[in-house]
Amino acid sequence: MIAFDKKYEIGEIQIERFALMDSLKRYKKVIHNTLLYFVQIVLLLTCKQSTKVHSSKIEEEGYAFDSEIGKLTITSDAGTTAWRTDASIVGKKNEYLSRYGYDYSVIKSVEVVNGVKYIGALAFSGCSSLLQVKLPETLTSIGKKAFSGCSVLESVILPSNLKSIGNGAFSETGLKRINIPNSIDKNEFGGNAFAYCGSLTSIELSEGLTSIGDGAFVRTGLTSITLPASITNIGQNAFAGCSHLEIVIVKGSKPASVHLNAFNNTKFVINNVEGQGIQVPVNKVNEYKSVWRDYQKYIGVKR
Repeated sequence: MIAFDKKYEIGEIQIERFALMDSLKRYKKVIHNTLLYFVQIVLLLTCKQSTKVHSSKIEEEGYAFDSEIGKLTITSDAGTTAWRTDASIVGKKNEYLSRYGYDYSVIKSVEVVNGVKYIGALAFSGCSSLLQVKLPETLTSIGKKAFSGCSVLESVILPSNLKSIGNGAFSETGLKRINIPNSIDKNEFGGNAFAYCGSLTSIELSEGLTSIGDGAFVRTGLTSITLPASITNIGQNAFAGCSHLEIVIVKGSKPASVHLNAFNNTKFVINNVEGQGIQVPVNKVNEYKSVWRDYQKYIGVKR
């Protein structure tokens, strides 16, 4: 009887062991199938993402973007600013990402097509990777801070029909040279238009240009500048803080209006170079000294 009980107990243990093993097999199969399911999902998502990356061109009303080369093409006035909040280009807004909340570093080049007349305020501001810009001859106006903060943008050709440059339009850019066309209307050369461009060493002001805006070239890298005879107004702080500016060559026989601090903290002022910093036409020295009183000690003729 005792032996029978033991055998019964052993048999019961074996049954439980077999049941346990069977359960483990079933659990393993469930786990395997679950893992396989997740792997398939991951592969599917990866494929979709890969397809999205290869589908690099985005086209919307007023603009298009090719993510493979980082090229933004603008096809309308409204398109100059409409792209800035397009999540498919700059991602979702993130307050901690930048001062603008979007990733504008994806923009490497900009082409504004023929027919566009106006570039809106802040249009390309903060595009820290922007290297190339192509502007059409139809363009007549560039808005406030349109290219501000484009730190690696070294050159841009302004169209010959441009009439207005907004405040700070090219401030804090990497520009090295610029040619200002004579088409700019009086009082339409915005304040601080090229301010804080430390690499800007070459500026050509076209004959026919009449006015230079307030702070237009504050703290640029200029070493010399020629003011055409057509200039009648030089704004407040126009060349202030240009610590490398040694010579200002003035072509006009009649002194332009010079506003407060126009040439303050330039190199010739800092070094107190008398009779050389501002070079005016022969026989016009006294006339310039009587009008440009704040800088009369620096006025002389070309030697």
